Amino acid sequence: MQTHSVISRIINFGMFIVLANSLLFPVNSPKDVLEHFCELDANGAQIDEGRRSELAGLFTQSAASAPEDAIVIKDFVILGSTKVAGEIDFEVEYIYLGRLNVATARYSRLPATYPPGPVKVRVHYQLVPNMGGPKNNLKSEGSAHPEPAEWRIKGTPPIPHITVQAALQYVTRLRNNSSSATIKNNGAHAIVALNRLQ
Repeated sequence: MQTHSVISRIINFGMFIVLANSLLFPVNSPKDVLEHFCELDANGAQIDEGRRSELAGLFTQSAASAPEDAIVIKDFVILGSTKVAGEIDFEVEYIYLGRLNVATARYSRLPATYPPGPVKVRVHYQLVPNMGGPKNNLKSEGSAHPEPAEWRIKGTPPIPHITVQAALQYVTRLRNNSSSATIKNNGAHAIVALNRLQ
């Protein structure tokens, strides 16, 4: 009778440990990691110097420098995945609207290599397991230096893809805080162009 009680307690304790571990360190799927990055990126995390740390741990390599340009997008959707040799490949379909020079606040249409108007563009992302690294609960934001995710996006962050709203906020702040006549002029023109896209 006592053996049954001891075994029952061991099993209950084991179940408690498994449950506690899953609550403290939830497993984030590759799609969760990519979706988290795409949301941060769309909201301007890559072009805002104060927010770039939010991307720490999501990529296998850090960006060498701050981005010079950003693609202004209407929306994005993560398409299906394929698994190849332990890596998970995704395509993200963006609707490109234009291009923003981050330093000068100059907004321009897409290069002539694209057809006029909104353009659907697919960008390829590979996610790889973070061997031996700690897991990250993507739900708990606000940490200045988040722990690495269980899955990481291979390579360095791509050119930023920001929504019209994020572009408007960035350009307005840059224009208002700059003493440069060029940035103020570019910013005024960019705000008019971006407002037309809403």
